[in-house]
Amino acid sequence: MFFLNLLLAYQLEQYHNIRFLKFVYHKPIFWIRGSKRQNIDWTLKALMLLSLSIIIFIGFNILVLKFYHLFVLLSLLVIFLVYPFVLIIVNFLIYPIDRIVKKNIVSRAKSKLKKYPDLKVIWITWSYGKTSTKEYLKKILSSKFNVIATPWTYNTEIWISKFILEDLDENTQILVLEMWAYLPWDIQKLCDITKLDIWIISGITEQHLERFGNIENIIKTKFELLKNIKDGWLFVFDWENKNIQNWLNLYDSELQKIEQIWIWKLSVSFLSDLWWIEFNFDGVWYKSKLLWRHNAKNLSIAISVAKKLWIEEKTIQLWVSNIDFVPHRMQLIKWANWVYVIDDSFNGNIEWVKSTIDLLKTICIDWRKIYLTPGLVELGDISEKIHLEIWNLLSDVVDKILLIKNSSTEYIQKWLLENWFKSENIKIYDSAILAHEDLKSILQRWDVIVFQNDWTDNYL
Repeated sequence: MFFLNLLLAYQLEQYHNIRFLKFVYHKPIFWIRGSKRQNIDWTLKALMLLSLSIIIFIGFNILVLKFYHLFVLLSLLVIFLVYPFVLIIVNFLIYPIDRIVKKNIVSRAKSKLKKYPDLKVIWITWSYGKTSTKEYLKKILSSKFNVIATPWTYNTEIWISKFILEDLDENTQILVLEMWAYLPWDIQKLCDITKLDIWIISGITEQHLERFGNIENIIKTKFELLKNIKDGWLFVFDWENKNIQNWLNLYDSELQKIEQIWIWKLSVSFLSDLWWIEFNFDGVWYKSKLLWRHNAKNLSIAISVAKKLWIEEKTIQLWVSNIDFVPHRMQLIKWANWVYVIDDSFNGNIEWVKSTIDLLKTICIDWRKIYLTPGLVELGDISEKIHLEIWNLLSDVVDKILLIKNSSTEYIQKWLLENWFKSENIKIYDSAILAHEDLKSILQRWDVIVFQNDWTDNYL
């Protein structure tokens, strides 16, 4: 339905007016077709937006048709074209109510947290790998403590507050929270909800660069946590990440009061085809079914925190070996007819993409390697540079590339053809749904296919 489709587009854009207008007027087909993969999250705000905008729309419709009945078709066309602006106006009108409701929820969450002074709170933030690390950490710490963690991508101020109100109780010993940030001060808002005992930050990359404007704003936003962490607690970060290295000296005085653990290069190897890896961290070997270097790094971060909380080494090793894949994040699936799927569709970050390419290089078995992707998003002015860097690494590794059509497709295809990648091994689809439907005609026995990133339908 017309109204529902535009409301969904507005919600997918986090109610950002400029991005919403840019999308709906660049992709008018969405007005009619909507999305087959995303659904509206029926919050109070969404219900108010829909009901009030329809009332205004109908009222405006009646007025126009009454006074301009000689131009009915033209009038109707104009009415439909301005409906996105009606949504924006209604959003502005209901803002005070929406703010009061949200402030009430956040305030109640803060009050509840004050009742549990002994609760340890772990915050996780970086440009990628937050959800995976959160799940690994929760599982390992659960071997000794009563742990709760925000589900999946519940990482905004309002969703974290709702989670605290609904799930936190007197039996909880550790609370693990994932942080979301699209703009400067977003993390500071989250820190205002609760104290901070342990801070985990790994890679900082150009993810969401389009929203932040520059890498400096991303780094400053991540380091807003330093103002809120308690003396003497833990700060785990990835020393290999260049953005962390370059900016540590700016926060040297703040970091002096924090106990730090640094994750460095890990020795990782396959034990049996794609089914198990083994990695050495801090002089101890661990075995895991999770795939490759970036997951070994995420596990090492979780292991570091577990050791600091006095969980025994043998217990950690056992729980690491039993941790299963997080869905859509380097999830290995053995498909029909001995086809191996590496479902990394919830990862759209350059560092993880590079790690995935490294994984494909490491697979020595002479299997056909196929790569399905729309590319990466929110890279701003450096989008072409980053994409060409990826395809330069990828073109020598994979046998077939399947692209989901978008604003990046043209220069990706052009670069591949100019660098001797055969045209018959490139296939372009108008949507992810069409690509998945065509896989049966492409995949063969012993193929390995990577699903890399699966951006929502509001990206151009």
